[in-house]
Formats: sequence, structure tokens, C-alpha cells
Amino acid sequence: MNASMRLNKVFWSNTARAEFYRLMAGLLKMDTDIPEALRVVREACAARGAKSTLRVIDDLQEARLRGALQQTLVFYASGGERLLFSGIGAQDPAPLFLGAAEILEGRTKMSRAIKSALVMPTLLLGLIGVLGVMLHLQVIPAFAQIMDPGDFPPTARILASSLEWMADWGSFIGVGAVAAVLIILGSLPLYAEAGRSLLDKVFPWNLYKLNLAIGFYLAIAALIKSGRDFTLRELSTVAGSMPRYGQRNIAAIIDQSAELKLEDRILAAGKAWPDQELNAVFRAFNSKSGGAPLFSEYLDSWIQSAEARIKARAATLNTVLLIAISALIMVGMFAMFQFFQTIS
Repeated sequence: MNASMRLNKVFWSNTARAEFYRLMAGLLKMDTDIPEALRVVREACAARGAKSTLRVIDDLQEARLRGALQQTLVFYASGGERLLFSGIGAQDPAPLFLGAAEILEGRTKMSRAIKSALVMPTLLLGLIGVLGVMLHLQVIPAFAQIMDPGDFPPTARILASSLEWMADWGSFIGVGAVAAVLIILGSLPLYAEAGRSLLDKVFPWNLYKLNLAIGFYLAIAALIKSGRDFTLRELSTVAGSMPRYGQRNIAAIIDQSAELKLEDRILAAGKAWPDQELNAVFRAFNSKSGGAPLFSEYLDSWIQSAEARIKARAATLNTVLLIAISALIMVGMFAMFQFFQTIS
């Protein structure tokens, strides 16, 4: 793929991609062929001014003329979407585009929930830091000009010494914090060794595992609904779209006895991955004829429930941090009150 296409992919947002998939699925369901569907979607995007989607459609049209539509769709897709589009030309394309839209929308919904859950705690932690700096650089020095620090009231003396210690060791604390964040961020996709199962139970590894679990089962549900069998080849393709952590866990599923069905392989891997609850429910539904659509419906409701749980935990964390901010403000006010009492 050329540099222009790689650039188009960078600027083609998840929202624009999902809209494109949905429009294509709707048109194809009405027995519109792919060339006509691309033309109609292009007209709609041109009227709206969706330039990124226009450029992608032009690439798809050109690829179709030279017989490379499948490869180009796979290039612009990601994760489980690629697995679906590998069936273009051999299957009815409508369920493939619909399944790709459902995968992308489900992943996007969960990613947004996780990101929004992290925004407010980050801001509140930053506010705590700003308040501490203001107390150390402005409030405490102002009182030190009219009173010897050794004669500070008890609360003010403890606050001043704590802030002084943090200032003295600030560079080390800062470097340590940055190093810890980098190690954590690196371990999320890469670390799959002993102890990861314990890490997966705590923040932020549990959120990362949850996000991968949803992507894994969305791909399975979409593929089965499209009419394709989920073979070891498809499982390996899903693994190829995942980071090392996901690849190692899927490898454990693939390594199980060849006589086992997919749902039994997942349980036989002996891990609560991707998710213990979803593993059990998937086995119950997929072992019965016609159970795949029912599992897909359950997965949609499960994602909504997971989103609600994330928001509830974020609200709890926000409350704790707000209490910490209030306590810091109250300590500062009480220290100033003691100053005024001492001076008067």
C-alpha cells in the first residue's frame, strides 16, 4: 500500500469508518451491488464534506477495478474487521459490513467509556498537585516572612514540613512516577508471563483485559453471524491483530486438543481469559443450534453493563479524590486559622 493510502488510514476516524460500514450494509441488504453502493455512499459523503471517507472510497473504487478490493478493505480495517473482510468475494457482503460496524462500534463504545473514566481522576490528581504547589510556594512563604517556621502552629508545621519534603524529593518522585507509568503502559500489551493473571484483577490491567475480551468476542460473534465457521485459522488471524498479551492467551486456546470445539477450547485453556463470565455464556449458547445470534444479543447487553460498571467505579474514585482535595483545602484553611490565632 502506498504512502497516500497510509495517510488516508491515519485520518479516517473510527466514527467515519463505522458510518461507512453501516451505510454499505444497508445498501447491500437492498440487493445493491458493491460498485453502486460505493457510488451512493460517495455522493452522501461529498454532500456532507466527509473528505477522509471520500479519499478511502476513491481508493476502494480504484482497487475494485484492478481486482484488489478485498486487500484494500482489509488494509483500511483493523482487528476483527479484517477477519470479516477476508470473506469479500466469497460471501454475501452485507453481513460482513454489518458485522464490521458492530465490532467497531462495540470496541469504540468501550474505549470511550475507559478513556472518560480516566479523564476526571487525572484532572483531580493534577488539581491536588497544583494545590500543593500553591501552598508550598505562596501560602507557607507568606507566613514564614512574619513568623519563624520553627514557631509555626502544629498543623501548619506538619503541612510545611510535608510540602518541603515533597519539594526536596520532587525530582526523584517525578522521575519515579513517569517510570512507573511507562512500565505500566508497556506491560499492558506486552507482559504475559507469570503473575499477569493476578495483575488482570486490578486497575488498569483489568480494564485492558476487559477491552481485549470485548474485541475478541465481538469478532467471534460477527464472524459466526456472517455464516462462516470459526476455525483455528480464523483464531490465528484474530491473534495476529492483537498485542503479545492477547497472542499468548489465544495461543493457549489453539494448543488445546483438536477434538474440542472452540467454546470447549477456551475453557480448557484453564484461564479466565478473555472473560470468565463470557466464556461460560458463549459455551452455553454456541453448543446449541441457533445460539450464535442469541449470544450476540447477550454480548450487546453485557457491553452496556460493563460500561455502566466502569462509570460507577470511576465515580467512586472521583469521590475519593474529591474528598482528598477537600481535606487538603481544609488543612490549609485550618493552618491559616491557627496562624491568625497565634499572631493575634
